[in-house]
Amino acid sequence: MGRKMAAFLQTLSETGCRPGELWALRRQDIDTERRTIAIEAEKHNNSRHLRILYRCLAMLYMQARLGRYVFHRDEDEPIRSLVYARRSFVRRRRRLARKLVNPRLNLISFRTLRHFRASTLYYRAKDLALVKQQLGHRSSTMRYTHLVNFESDDWISKAVKTTKEAEELTQAGFEYVATSPEGYMLFRKRK
Repeated sequence: MGRKMAAFLQTLSETGCRPGELWALRRQDIDTERRTIAIEAEKHNNSRHLRILYRCLAMLYMQARLGRYVFHRDEDEPIRSLVYARRSFVRRRRRLARKLVNPRLNLISFRTLRHFRASTLYYRAKDLALVKQQLGHRSSTMRYTHLVNFESDDWISKAVKTTKEAEELTQAGFEYVATSPEGYMLFRKRK
């Protein structure tokens, strides 16, 4: 992929936002000090601030030119330019699938990255409220966690933001697992 498409795909996979939400990202929405990007809601969702890794931040910073938007020019219509970007992605994906002799690569789409992000986030945190907040949903989030096997769940997991909440969980018998890229501390406890 080219630089622009690589930055777009990396940010999609790290944030789990919709392609249209990310395509409308403005330069002023990137906070380099806090490593966050502000996502404006699309399709009656909630707007949110999402934390990203340094690598993704560097890729976005390289993309941000003198214009107002990160991924398209000011004079371009956002929806139309996103359609062209999607077509370009499909062409490059097909070429790569032929080159690597792997037709399963053709199954990957922008939406696949959103589903993957939601599924992996739920798998790590076991907290649907966190997944719902990350995706900006106001209603159901269950369809995005379809890759996770719910029957073999023998852990209770929680994700917290503050150290006070973390102390309460450790006193309740939870053990610290990891910190997510978004800054949440993940804890778990056997059922």
